Amino acid sequence: MIDTGPDFREQALRNGLSRVDAVFYTHSHADHIFGLDDLRPLSFTAMREGGPIPLYATAETMAVMEHIFEYTFSPKATYATRARVRLAPLAERTAVHGVEFLRVPVMHGSMEIAGFRFGNAAYLTDVSAIPESSFALLEGLDVLVISALRHKPHPSHATVEQAVGWARRIGAGQTSSRILRTNWATR
Repeated sequence: MIDTGPDFREQALRNGLSRVDAVFYTHSHADHIFGLDDLRPLSFTAMREGGPIPLYATAETMAVMEHIFEYTFSPKATYATRARVRLAPLAERTAVHGVEFLRVPVMHGSMEIAGFRFGNAAYLTDVSAIPESSFALLEGLDVLVISALRHKPHPSHATVEQAVGWARRIGAGQTSSRILRTNWATR
């Protein structure tokens, strides 16, 4: 899974999610981490089957999560029904059950965040720029999921036109664009 936003619970219920093997975090903004508590029921199952759910994140994202979710991550945590999860450093490459996740650096305004490639698919959210070196990591994709905010420029999110341009350059067989907000009045 990638990120646990505030609506994670609704998404998990709607899709009948019954297991999470790992979560990869793109960055520490609230709309990407605030659903962490809703991993709790899934983490209880994971603990019975072998251990806590690993949460892969950069050092910066881990620090924010440790602060916000202190009742989960503190060595002194006593909250009996806290999520059974463990923070793990996000490496350039991480394998989970034989699937390799490759970190793809992208920009979200002035902040470098993580996109992910797994097999011949990639997921890039909240992207405002793709460093030239990251395009090489995206060659040969069959599926690309990329976000766009709107048509009007924004300092930390791609426009629809930018996302379409990057998708064409990457050349994946199938592209899905996550339109974060469509404000037709500002086209």
